[in-house]
Amino acid sequence: MIRNSIFSEFIDGEGWFISDSVRCADLPDSYVVSGNLLVDNGLENEIENFVVVPALYLYRHAVELYLKQALEKLGNEDVRSDHDISSLYSALEGKLQKSAPDLSPDKDVFEAIMAFHGLSPASTELRYNNQKDQASSLLAAEHPLFINLRNAQKYIEKIRGYFKELKSNI
Repeated sequence: MIRNSIFSEFIDGEGWFISDSVRCADLPDSYVVSGNLLVDNGLENEIENFVVVPALYLYRHAVELYLKQALEKLGNEDVRSDHDISSLYSALEGKLQKSAPDLSPDKDVFEAIMAFHGLSPASTELRYNNQKDQASSLLAAEHPLFINLRNAQKYIEKIRGYFKELKSNI
């Protein structure tokens, strides 16, 4: 465990205990909730331009983690280094078609997942300000990209609801 003067008050202080269950089961939800807090705060305080990219990053990462959790639960252990939402989704769809086709996501959930993939196909476009990384992203559009943060919240909640139900059925 890290023990030094910088972290000693943080580690030994009162507050939240981070257990394995928080690290694993609730991690995607924590990214969604954090993104929602950023969006709500940004819209309430009229600072959307400061929170849009961090919120979208949190939502995109949550989608990636939801997919990885589902795949791991279905026995696919080799997903931790894959950050491509499209390939993770394809792997999940393949597993579900073989074992539980009725649990496949509907069109709205699929399109929402692919929308977050389109923002950051390589998972780096929202983290780094690098034009090379953004070449295949919606962020590379030659015209301004307008993001409706309330719609982003609506879509991430659809995705969250789907994976919550999926988790209880697999």
